[in-house]
Amino acid sequence: MVKDAKRYYFDFKENQRGRYLRITQTTMGGRKQIALPASGIGALHECVQDLVTKHASEIESAPESQLPPTREVRVHPKRFYFDVGTNNRGTYLRVTETVNNFQRPSNVVTIPHNAWANVRDVLIDFCDQLPHQPEEDANGEVASA
Repeated sequence: MVKDAKRYYFDFKENQRGRYLRITQTTMGGRKQIALPASGIGALHECVQDLVTKHASEIESAPESQLPPTREVRVHPKRFYFDVGTNNRGTYLRVTETVNNFQRPSNVVTIPHNAWANVRDVLIDFCDQLPHQPEEDANGEVASA
């Protein structure tokens, strides 16, 4: 997917720890990427779907105080934070990946508002191609595969 001067890649991969979705953002300044375990793809889809359906029409003109609140998805041992923000270029979704032990720096991918529906569609395709994934528990965590 290409938007402005940024390219986004969605790669479904597998390694010795299991299957995962790698989201990469490339710009002239470099590359940023996050890896989401397959068990968290459905939760990611729900976050993006919620943002698109509930806030798409109001976000472009919304002041900072009216943007949707931060959302968090926990997929052991990772946490993904979804923050909507605005700057002089427009509204964006920042997805931040952290690991519970904080021994490595966070990874961040920024997605412009007008690309959210495309990202949602890619996630829907991945969800449709995977067998049913486990649901979140009462603490908001998704059991790892």
